[in-house]
Amino acid sequence: MHPTCLYSAAGLSRTRTVKPEITGEEPNILIREPVLKDGLSVHHLVERCPPLDLNSQYAYNLMGGYFAKTCAVAEVDGKIVGFLLGFIPPDKQDRFFVWQVAVDKEHRRGGTAQKLLYDILSRPACAQVRFVEATATPSNEASKKFFSNFATRTQGRIEFSPFLSREDLGGEHEEELLITIGPFTPLHTTKNE
Repeated sequence: MHPTCLYSAAGLSRTRTVKPEITGEEPNILIREPVLKDGLSVHHLVERCPPLDLNSQYAYNLMGGYFAKTCAVAEVDGKIVGFLLGFIPPDKQDRFFVWQVAVDKEHRRGGTAQKLLYDILSRPACAQVRFVEATATPSNEASKKFFSNFATRTQGRIEFSPFLSREDLGGEHEEELLITIGPFTPLHTTKNE
């Protein structure tokens, strides 16, 4: 099992043995792999984060139970305040697909989503990952900023390309663009284990 990591609110430095100092008013955030029973908390979090598409609680349970190595939750005082669900496509082992990211409103702008992504990409399961992919609607400025910031930090190129049209999505959902970031140097190293 991947060790639990604590992050200081000020940076992305990981620690295994020392609790980081609290910066300002921000609490420590515990980043960990999800477990099967986290599905209900994740479902409630997405309900509080419109306009994210709400999936079934069962889907969130499955992500925690079967895809824990490529997903993460953020906790503050035992409450899940953020999560990132993703997977490595079987035919593209050098890519990590971000399916969904959510952070409670009061914990945004503190780097929680970036910490979740870095934590996952630093795991042995992502040792071959050199690209991150995701989809977002053209109007989703928060997602575009999140992935642009990640591209800058990893010195990877970012591309937006058509993926699913409004018609592909039944006519009632805005089109989805494919976001591709990379190549970048894999973030997992043996010293992370």
